[in-house]
Order: sequence, then structure tokens, then C-alpha cells
Amino acid sequence: MNDHAPKYPALPLPIPALGGCGSGVSGTCTDSVSGNQWSFDGGELTITNSGMSMGGYKYEPDSDKIRLSAPGGAGRTLEISIKDKGCLSGAGIPGEACKS
Repeated sequence: MNDHAPKYPALPLPIPALGGCGSGVSGTCTDSVSGNQWSFDGGELTITNSGMSMGGYKYEPDSDKIRLSAPGGAGRTLEISIKDKGCLSGAGIPGEACKS
């Protein structure tokens, strides 16, 4: 077992589109392909994949993008785009993540 492995993955591959996740950046979005849920609340993101939740991700809105970082700064920062209809896409999101 690797004692130096991070507690959390750098970031899951599918990351949802967020425009439809509410005003500002809040609410829950569901990816149309993977079914992953992305719950944004007060600067913290929780991702639910196959019934397992991973919390502690930080997010920062920036115009038409959202920057995501892993818990404790233990990973790289990724950007996802907020599309015209308010859904999220990019950074490995296989479909679009829209407000669920």
C-alpha cells in the first residue's frame, strides 16, 4: 500500500456543466452521460459517483468558468465552462452537467 497516496483522487474524470446549477454557483448538477452528481455549496463541491461521495473540493467562479481544486490543495486546478443554457462542460465531463 502506498502511504503517500492522496486521500482523494486529483479530480474525477467527468466534471459537470454548471450554468443550470443555479444563480451564482450553487445547487446540484447531474452529468447527462455518467450520472455523476456535482453539488456546489458555499465554495465547496461534493461529487457523487455510483453512490460514493467525495467532498472537500473547492471551487471559485470566474466569469463563464469555474476553477476546481482538490481537498487540501493536493491536486491540480481544473477549469470547467458554464455554457449558454447554464450547464457545465469540459475537464473530462463526458456529457453536460445540468441542474437536477
